[in-house]
Amino acid sequence: MYKRSAIVVLVNLAYFEVGLMVSIMGAIIPEIIRFYGLNYAAAASLPVAYYLSFGFMAIPSGLIIEKFSYKKSLLFAYLTVLAGILLFIYSGNFPSRIISIFVIGCALTLVQVLAFPLLREVMGAEKLPFNTTLNTLMYGVGAFASPYFYTLIAQWIKNPSTAFPFNILHAISAGSYPWLAVYYIFLVIFIITTAIIILVKFPPVHLSASEKIGNFHTFKELLSKKYLYLFFFALFSYAACEQGISNWIPQFLSSYHAVDPQTTGSLVLSLYWLLLSLGCVFGMVLLRYFSSLKILLLFTIAAVTSFCCAIFGTRTMAIWFFPITGLFHSVMWPLILSLAMNTINKHHGSLSGLLFAASSGGAFGAMMVGKLGDVFGLRWGLFFLIICYSVVASINVWSKQKKENNAMVIA
Repeated sequence: MYKRSAIVVLVNLAYFEVGLMVSIMGAIIPEIIRFYGLNYAAAASLPVAYYLSFGFMAIPSGLIIEKFSYKKSLLFAYLTVLAGILLFIYSGNFPSRIISIFVIGCALTLVQVLAFPLLREVMGAEKLPFNTTLNTLMYGVGAFASPYFYTLIAQWIKNPSTAFPFNILHAISAGSYPWLAVYYIFLVIFIITTAIIILVKFPPVHLSASEKIGNFHTFKELLSKKYLYLFFFALFSYAACEQGISNWIPQFLSSYHAVDPQTTGSLVLSLYWLLLSLGCVFGMVLLRYFSSLKILLLFTIAAVTSFCCAIFGTRTMAIWFFPITGLFHSVMWPLILSLAMNTINKHHGSLSGLLFAASSGGAFGAMMVGKLGDVFGLRWGLFFLIICYSVVASINVWSKQKKENNAMVIA
């Protein structure tokens, strides 16, 4: 017999680890650029590979869960993550590290797709909103912790002491590369979690009709609906904004304001993710008093304003307004997803798989900022994201939702 508490703790640990892996890329990009002598577009290949994996694995993940048990699926995902981390650590060339990030992203996509039906099975549908909100908070804690931890490691590596833990950090960082040390530590964390998965008992897979991935006719019916495309591109555009900004914060601060990317730059990135996570709670309170569309428009306008202050303002403004932008990002994905689910009110298993693939917008955002940054400078590369914000704001023009959704659906 499985223990509910063990499953809930394990799922929250998984979301914490997903957050770790997502935010570390923005922290290490400046060092990757320096280490390999890359331009912005080439360096963007790391987040591009990660977010392309979301689009690649979203629907196959649902099929894997239907065919295999929760335990086998989760164990397969974590063993794949371990393989990806080992490839990242021991491959000396940049293309191999891109492949490793793609492999890790594919595995973590399976973890996230699996979490929702597993929690519903263990806790019941009535407790699902609370638990998915907790998952989002743990994701945010992980995303906050990763750059912050990277900052500490970068400082500790500079310490010439041969005492513990400095001697170990000197060994695993190949002398002076904190990003290698971080991935060694991630390796240990994922090994421990893999061992926990082996020991924990899981419930059998009982997917509801709405959670199952449909057949060809189901997808054909969904693909015939224009609102699917509109909401997909809205989610795609939001993901482009979120990741296009987060992956370039340390590099922008370094290039324009001479901020050390290993210390202050990474701390600003940590704060961005922390406010993005905590903002979900703030958004849930506002939903008690205002409609989803009004909150979405207000937060989009506020995000654009703070974003422009960050990229065109002074050093102090950039340090503070980048995290504030994260605060206003917090409710966008869940609100857009909620509106989509209520507008296309059928085949939610297949629909969620298609919409989750919109996370690949993160690849587009990071890539476009990098490519345009090489030509016009990173500031104007980031400014391109205003177009993506406009797509999000356009929901208020074309959305025809008849019944307002006043409950956040956490992806």
